[in-house]
Amino acid sequence: ISGIHVHTGSGGYGLKQLCHGVRVAVDFCLEINKRCGFQKISVLDIGGGLSVSYKSDEVSPTFAEYAAELKRVAPEIFDKNTFKRIITEFGAALHAKFGWLASRVEYTKAYDGGRIALIHAGSDIFLRACYCPKTFVHHRVFAFSSKGEPLRASANRKEFKHDIAGPLCFAGDIIAHDVPLPELYPDDIIVLADTGANSLSLKTMHCSRPSPPVYGHRLNKSGYYEFTLLKPKQEIKDMLSFWSDC
Repeated sequence: ISGIHVHTGSGGYGLKQLCHGVRVAVDFCLEINKRCGFQKISVLDIGGGLSVSYKSDEVSPTFAEYAAELKRVAPEIFDKNTFKRIITEFGAALHAKFGWLASRVEYTKAYDGGRIALIHAGSDIFLRACYCPKTFVHHRVFAFSSKGEPLRASANRKEFKHDIAGPLCFAGDIIAHDVPLPELYPDDIIVLADTGANSLSLKTMHCSRPSPPVYGHRLNKSGYYEFTLLKPKQEIKDMLSFWSDC
């Protein structure tokens, strides 16, 4: 054994708790090396776990803040004489802000003063938001008209609390609860923010839902966004072959 690996979970801890975990791991490594009388443990994997702010576009905490706290709490990981290699496993903190999902509204209905808007994505993609709605994963929701224009509350579009629901066949297929939005209608567009992590990577085959296409976009010199297909949508025949090959 030459390395120790720490797995702290995904995004559920603050900086102090994350860094305390690294401190405990460092002390453990140093104790092993002391008892062995030589540098038995030379590699430390401190994992990832840096949280993502789902409430805004702000990146908080930042990697600079994390590094500063690590230097204060566990300075040994920056010393080449203590460890030959330090490994990190950042996932959501790196990728969440780079993705968003757009879907047209298939249909809507009213209930108890609120509204339900059903879109073409649910717990087959948003596993954590649907199955663990009380955790820290809460995707912001933006509404657009069928022509792509931002929707705002008006005399024609009064504001209601909406549940954004998916197409799967169970009552828990709800991505976001009680979101205040202008009244939605079929063919409107819903955009869910911060979907670059823990979404398509958790895709399931529940109800044989095919995977959606994935596009990359960039701002060109003319000030317009260009979209490039990165991954085509899953064809029905490919989805069916998944089951026939089982």
